[in-house]
Amino acid sequence: MEALSAGQVLAYRLPSEATGPASQHWAELGYQGLLLAPLEGEEGLLGTLALLFFEAVPEEGITALKEVLPLFGLILQYAQTKTELERRQSTLEALHRLDQAMLQGKSLTEIAHVGAQEARQLLGAKAATVSLVEGTQRRLIAAAGREVEPFVGQSASLEENPHAQVWRSGTPVVLTEIPVEGVPIWLSQLAPLGNALVLPLQPNDSILGFLGLYGLSNPRAAVALAKIFAAQLSLALLREQDREALMQRSKEQGIWLRALEVLSEAQNPEETAQLIIELAPELVGAEQAAVLWLEGDVLRVAAANGIWAPAVGQRLPSGRGISWVAIKEGTQVVADLAKDLRAYNPLEGQISLSGSGIVTRLPDPQGEGLGVLIVLRNAPAYTAPDTRWIEALAQAGAIALERARRDLEARLLLEGALLAAQENEPAALADGFARLFAQAVGGGRAAVWAHPERKQPWRLLGVSGVGEEIEPFRQADFDPQREPWAAWIQEHQAPLVVEDTAKPPFAPGEIEAAALQSYTVLSILGVPVGAFGVAYAEPGSRGKAFAAYEISLVERLGGMLAGALERHRLALAERRVRSALERLAQVPPGDLEALVQALGESLGMRWVFLDRLLAPDRALAIAVYGGEPLEYDLKDTPCADVFAGHFCEYHQGVRAYFPRDQLVVEMGAEAYLGTPLRGTDGQMLGILVAMHDAALSENEATLRREILLAYAQRAALELQQREGLARLEATARAHSLLRPAHSLQEVYEFAVEAALQETRATSALFLLYRGVEDCLEIVASAGRAAEVTRGQRMGREEGLVWRVLERGEALYLENAAESPEALFYSGPLGHGAYLGVPLRNAVGQVLGVLSADTAERGEGLFPEDRHFLLALAEAAGAAIARLEALQRAQGEAERFRALAELSVQLEALEDPERILEQALDALWRISGFQVALFGKVTPEGLKTGGMAGKPPQEWLSQPQQESYPLTRGLVGQVLQTGEALFVPFYPDHPLALPEWVNSGLKSIAYMPVGVFGQTVGILGLLDFRQAYQENPLPLLGFASRRLGRALEKAQTLQELRQAREGSLKGLGLALEYRDLETAGHTERVTALALRLAEALNLDEAMLTQLRWGAYLHDLGKLAIPDAILKKPGKLDPKEWERMKAHTIVGEEMARQMGFLPPATLEIIRHHHERWDGTGYPDALEGKTIPLLARIFALSDVYDALISERPYKPAWRSEEALAEIERQAGQQFDPELTKIFIRQIRAG
Repeated sequence: MEALSAGQVLAYRLPSEATGPASQHWAELGYQGLLLAPLEGEEGLLGTLALLFFEAVPEEGITALKEVLPLFGLILQYAQTKTELERRQSTLEALHRLDQAMLQGKSLTEIAHVGAQEARQLLGAKAATVSLVEGTQRRLIAAAGREVEPFVGQSASLEENPHAQVWRSGTPVVLTEIPVEGVPIWLSQLAPLGNALVLPLQPNDSILGFLGLYGLSNPRAAVALAKIFAAQLSLALLREQDREALMQRSKEQGIWLRALEVLSEAQNPEETAQLIIELAPELVGAEQAAVLWLEGDVLRVAAANGIWAPAVGQRLPSGRGISWVAIKEGTQVVADLAKDLRAYNPLEGQISLSGSGIVTRLPDPQGEGLGVLIVLRNAPAYTAPDTRWIEALAQAGAIALERARRDLEARLLLEGALLAAQENEPAALADGFARLFAQAVGGGRAAVWAHPERKQPWRLLGVSGVGEEIEPFRQADFDPQREPWAAWIQEHQAPLVVEDTAKPPFAPGEIEAAALQSYTVLSILGVPVGAFGVAYAEPGSRGKAFAAYEISLVERLGGMLAGALERHRLALAERRVRSALERLAQVPPGDLEALVQALGESLGMRWVFLDRLLAPDRALAIAVYGGEPLEYDLKDTPCADVFAGHFCEYHQGVRAYFPRDQLVVEMGAEAYLGTPLRGTDGQMLGILVAMHDAALSENEATLRREILLAYAQRAALELQQREGLARLEATARAHSLLRPAHSLQEVYEFAVEAALQETRATSALFLLYRGVEDCLEIVASAGRAAEVTRGQRMGREEGLVWRVLERGEALYLENAAESPEALFYSGPLGHGAYLGVPLRNAVGQVLGVLSADTAERGEGLFPEDRHFLLALAEAAGAAIARLEALQRAQGEAERFRALAELSVQLEALEDPERILEQALDALWRISGFQVALFGKVTPEGLKTGGMAGKPPQEWLSQPQQESYPLTRGLVGQVLQTGEALFVPFYPDHPLALPEWVNSGLKSIAYMPVGVFGQTVGILGLLDFRQAYQENPLPLLGFASRRLGRALEKAQTLQELRQAREGSLKGLGLALEYRDLETAGHTERVTALALRLAEALNLDEAMLTQLRWGAYLHDLGKLAIPDAILKKPGKLDPKEWERMKAHTIVGEEMARQMGFLPPATLEIIRHHHERWDGTGYPDALEGKTIPLLARIFALSDVYDALISERPYKPAWRSEEALAEIERQAGQQFDPELTKIFIRQIRAG
């Protein structure tokens, strides 16, 4: 090839020198020589010329060929140019004819047909096709060539090759050979055409369709020209498609609006279906039409016309027929029903399938199918473009269907709600809802089997759609346990759908089967009516299955009926409850007999008892209906459970449950109802019991309980009021009996005497706890062997009284003799009740025990006895507390007065030493201890920080340590734990210091003192005279807290003063650095001024005012620009005026601080005034210049003279003093000047 490209003629011997496939072939034909020569045109190599010889290539042949080669090149170039011109002309003519078709207003299909014909002719193809993209499909709309024309109108998936490759890549695909296998059927049928070229029709970013060319002579060479034609065809189709789309949308909208207008008249889904098929001829040119509803897993023919009319009611099984294909895959176009293998004929043998048709689904709002619409006609045949009109009608039909369903649902639910609200009679309710059930499933029949009081067996409560033949069923008792369908519905509380009664999921019961047979029921729907029963509905039309919305609607109606019946039932119960409550309201207060009678009559019970608990195992009926009051044992009775706090009901068989309950057996009781009676504090007061000699209805258990609890609440209030009144009377009686006592011993004696007089007790004891001896002492007794018991002491764990004392609560024993702890001083051990009650003081502390028993008589203590003894113990405790309080009040009064004075004194002090002195003196006087001291915590140890009192001389004479280790003795314990400590008898304590024991110290108390959370010392109380029994820690704690707060206040004030001083001083130093003053200027002038002021004997307040003024004297220079403040040369007049203003500005800034005294502000404003009145800012003279400003002026000028500045060197002290002396009477106060100079020279 390189030689040919270079223009050389080449000669070869065959087959030795040329070994390619073509050369081998030529050699086999007998050729022995080959001559190859280039054919060149004006623009280069055009091709090659091959000459074959039966002999070797002669040399003269080579020469001759070279001479004629240019001529051959020109001939070839001419031929190629002519061919290209003809091709271009053909292309232009084809494109022109395409444009003409577009300009003539031809339809999209017609333009596509022109495009297919022109492409086939232009490119020399045997066949050509044009297909358009429609969703995920491509539809063939035009074809040229008998091989492809049968496929027009068919659709195929975009996922099929080779179109899938073009769709994904957007580039042409060439099949040099069409395979027979592994490709779509339509493509394999084109295999005889040999090859294929598929191009995208892509007028913009999206692919509009495809141009297919089949049987090309050279498909690859045709690609370029085909792309040019395809581009023009794309634009033509796009333009026409847009125009047709607009027209189609207009037509679709017209169909949609017309359909909605007509279909809006439909009252139910069946009418909707009928109107759809009536509109089909008018709107989509159908000769026949059918609507099929999707009901569960079947399609039912709801409406049809023409030869299809007999199919109404027929069911199409799942997966059979083109309708199911449409449900699953979308709209289907059928060119000829007779030839479509998918077609299903429900009227096989009656009619034959023929003609074309379109099957499309009726879409719901979620895009799923509600059913299908089928339209059929013989001519003209339906094609793919017609699907849009059919789908528009189907969409309108689906909307109308949904609306009809919603309207039906809303209407029936509204009617149900009105029925439930307006009708009170259960039978009328059931009849009304049965009518709604029937309408919900298409207008068939319905029945309600139920009992309005939720009892069994049920009865036929309501029906719809039946006649007199129903009467035998009205007499039947419907036992749900014997009717399997009803039993299943009740158990699961869910609908039961039987699509085909001939093939039910399980067999019906006797009554259910009889109803099916009587009315020839083909399908039936059962729903629960709450716990009242079930409702059955059947459509009454052939083939009708149950749609999901119908099942849901009937179920909701069943729930509404259940709610209405429940309201009816509750209304009956409410009337009974209201009647019972009205009867209860008429019972007079306190009349328990009338109360139990009203309860018995309201419940219809034979007996009613109101019982009080006498003992843990015995009760007393204090009010009885149907019998007499009695006392009885609780063991083996249902009342025992009630007294345990449980509500009990036995609607039947109570004797079988409690065969040992003699009372129940003798009375012949069959049913029992009991509830506890509790007070507002939850305490058990008694029980309320009702019994009957016959079984009670189980369904009325809630009603009975509600009535019983209402009466129980009233009974509990009556008992609590009685108990409360008894306790009040007991309390009043107990206090009145003890009121005459004027001493503690009289309280003890009166109490035991009252216990015997007011109760069944035969002996009573009054015991007090003695802490030192840890025993209980009998300080008073009455009754049997009173003289023997008085004065006795009972050690710990001796007798029942210790249980009372330790637990702090009353102890009642029905028979004390059974307790091993019982101790009888008054006689031999015998049967008798015992009650021990703790005696408490005003703060609840147990002081002792008041006890009483009935050992002499051997009987129990009644509740009113126990109430009185409890009240008596309370009254005795109060009396003791009252008398003790009188004794303490006098001592406390003086103490409180002293503490109040201490608080006031400490609040007024700021000096820590004075605070300590006052606190210790007050503590010593209030506490009664001999010594009050304060130990201060220091790094070296605890040092004595103060002391008050009168310690013994022996203690004072002992050598005292300067400090004590912080970990030594009781002090160390207090500091380590942070807890106060009181040691009533110091010598016995393990941490006692020997030297303090030797000094005679008896009692000691320590309390840590904290300041801001840190322990700073210890307050101590010491006594050398006696061991203290009264705990001084509360007093010491109060003093510690008051002392700590006072010290915190003093420390805070000191810190605030220091912080304020530091802030002002820091501000002065900052001014010094900005003004280029010599370092230390502020401190020096402050010291000089204070020294002069002290020489004048000024007080501390004036010294502070002077010091602050010295710090802030140049505060106003903060407002002076650096250009003026730091100017090295002389200021001009304007700058000087600005500089002089710093005294006024400084005063105003300082005034804003709010706490500076006037004298400090005067220093800031007037420290540049002169004695002769020529200073600034106010030109004051002489003594009108404030004293502190005159003092500071001397110090300021002196330090300025002896300090080096950028504009001058430092003066010697004598030079500065001479200058100041010279200015006396002019700039400075002459008297102050003399003192100042004298001080400086004195050093």
